[in-house]
Amino acid sequence: MILILTLLLSTTQTPGNDDLTGYWEDEDKESLIHIYKENGKFYGKMIDVYNPYWEDGRKKIDEYNPKPELRKRPFEGIILLLDLEWNGEEFVNGKIYNPVNGKTYSCQGKMDGMNTFNLRGYIGFSIIGQTTTWTRKRQK
Repeated sequence: MILILTLLLSTTQTPGNDDLTGYWEDEDKESLIHIYKENGKFYGKMIDVYNPYWEDGRKKIDEYNPKPELRKRPFEGIILLLDLEWNGEEFVNGKIYNPVNGKTYSCQGKMDGMNTFNLRGYIGFSIIGQTTTWTRKRQK
C-alpha cells in the first residue's frame, strides 16, 4: 500500500513556470485565451469569443477602453493578461484587463494541478479582489 501511494505521489506533477502556457477557457465559458510567454513574462490573448454579440445584437467591442482609438476593436484579439511573472511558487505582478468595463486590475494566479488556473484580480491588495478559475483546453 505504501509503495502504491509513493508511486502515485511521485508521478503527480507539480505545476511550474512554463506549465501555464497553452489554451484556457474562462470560467463563464465565453472565450478561449492563449497564454504565452514572452521575455520571461506571461500574456493572455483572447483568440476566440464564443458569442461575439451582446444579447441586443451589438458586436462585442472594446467600447469602454480608456484609449479612444481602441474602442472599436472586437474582443477577439485583445491581450487581456499582461506581464505576469513566475516567482517560483505562483504567478505574480501581472495585470488583467476587463474589456466589459475597460478597467485594468493587478493580478496574481496559481495553478491547481495542470488544468486549472485560479486568477485573482484586485485593486491595491489581493485580499480585496475577485478570483476566477480558468480551465485548460489544450497544451501549447
